[in-house]
Amino acid sequence: MANEKNGNVTESAVVAEAVAETKTCLIVEREKFTAKDGREMWGYAVHGNVRGREAKVDFVAYDQGGYEVLDMVFDIRPFAELEMYEESMVDSDTGEVRKYMIYTVSNVDEDGDVISCRIKPARDSDKSILAYFLKKLMRQAGTDKPQAAA
Repeated sequence: MANEKNGNVTESAVVAEAVAETKTCLIVEREKFTAKDGREMWGYAVHGNVRGREAKVDFVAYDQGGYEVLDMVFDIRPFAELEMYEESMVDSDTGEVRKYMIYTVSNVDEDGDVISCRIKPARDSDKSILAYFLKKLMRQAGTDKPQAAA
């Protein structure tokens, strides 16, 4: 998918341009893959480099119905900015406050309307790599907090 031509520019070049414009965010890319049963499907990932080694963080839809919405988001552009924020909830039995991260991707259509979808890292190991990417991003931006992913 990343090497297919999109006009005169490859999608990888478009993604690189988007990253250069924003500089302080992580970009989720949609990429085609073939499942074990031979079906072609879409995957969603943030790509980066860890100590000279290519790495990626895989994301999945938050719920099963989310894949249709993800198609709508990524039909606009083959990439989207990863938005992250922390929420908390209180356990009614114990009063304990539990914090958790919300991850979303969104794009703006030709009419200026935003369509977004909640996603989640596919595995715990993806969360570890994502944390590493965020630390590097914050260091490059010269801040202690990620600006686009706060």
